[in-house]
Amino acid sequence: MTNPQDKDKKVSKVSFYKLSTLLAIIITIPGIIVLFALRHYDVDIVFQVIVSSVVFFICIGLSFKISHHLVKLG
Repeated sequence: MTNPQDKDKKVSKVSFYKLSTLLAIIITIPGIIVLFALRHYDVDIVFQVIVSSVVFFICIGLSFKISHHLVKLG
């Protein structure tokens, strides 16, 4: 069974790829910045991995809200 409202919500492949790439960049950039900042200050490698992993998980948690806003824009 298809819902008539689903036909209005179709997204083209190009916009899907663009939005997916943009979301992936939004998720990864903060973790990479934190990792490089901690590397610059010569912090212990275990601490670097733990803190950057926490930042990645926070970004992944926020990605649901971000993707919802990106779909509205695209």
